[in-house]
Amino acid sequence: MKQKFDIIESRCIPLPLENVDTDQIIPARFLKATSRDEKFFGDNLFRDWRYNPDGSINKDFVLNDPTYSGEILVAGKNFGSGSSREHAAWAIAGYGFRVVISSFFADIHKNNELNNFVLPVTVSEEFLAELFDSIRKDPAMTVRVDVPAQTVTNNATGRTEKFELNAYKKYCLMNALDDIDYLLEHREDIEKCVMHGTVPNVGFKYDKDERIFDLEYIPAEIDEETRSSSDPKDIQKCLHAGVLPRCYENTTISVQVQERNVVSCFIRHEDGRVTCPIGRELFKQHERQYGIVYKSNEACRTCPNRCTDSQNAKEVQIGHSSVYVPVYMYGNPEVPLQKI
Repeated sequence: MKQKFDIIESRCIPLPLENVDTDQIIPARFLKATSRDEKFFGDNLFRDWRYNPDGSINKDFVLNDPTYSGEILVAGKNFGSGSSREHAAWAIAGYGFRVVISSFFADIHKNNELNNFVLPVTVSEEFLAELFDSIRKDPAMTVRVDVPAQTVTNNATGRTEKFELNAYKKYCLMNALDDIDYLLEHREDIEKCVMHGTVPNVGFKYDKDERIFDLEYIPAEIDEETRSSSDPKDIQKCLHAGVLPRCYENTTISVQVQERNVVSCFIRHEDGRVTCPIGRELFKQHERQYGIVYKSNEACRTCPNRCTDSQNAKEVQIGHSSVYVPVYMYGNPEVPLQKI
């Protein structure tokens, strides 16, 4: 659940076990779920520990003990090891935990927690041992987690430790933003960076549609001097002309001229040849029940246009009785295309 993080003060649920892996957090059989329902995954957190084989409640497991409650899970060393399944973080968040405290987290699971609005707090082994002892002595004791100050305090003893938190993730947690929210909030800043020759520091995953900037196409002759220039005017001239400036080579930034929703086609000619939308010949790869698959790596590699929005060579299956296969085109709108 997206909610802003500031200061969290809560009772704790102790799980003094080391090497708790993701299969124990959420068993593999629940990975087949077709929806990311928080309640479903929360209800099955530590499923094989919370319930006996016959389905009855295991009264000896800490989550079933009414003595303990709270939004903070205190776990042993090496929490979240094993497979990288994000479902484990979904289950922790779905149960209602906002903070997990341990002396060590598996890296992938730690990032999964942060991406799902659960704060992993890494403390020293001495602090963790004292915290378990405080909870054992008084289950009603509380812990204070101050996200702005990046401190965690055992209110029973008054002991405080600092914890590390990536600045970007800290900003997202404190403002209830996931990666896409952050991108949309800073979209103008990101575009400004790109237009001035700076690769934006947005090293996170997001949907493809959210990372595309549409620019006006302005045809221009781009020489090597212009393409290699660091002057923002030259960089923008390149981008508007559909040419990648040298400063963005070997980065995640790419540029392409697209005329969307232009329909062309693959054609099987009377002589048996198959040509792609710009008229280049494709070659038979293999035969299937409902048609023959054609492809040409060389044609796709040198194509100034594209019939797919990926960089991979296009395979097309043409039915045994078909002549045309229509396709939407991407790329240079000035390249002549085959028509049905």
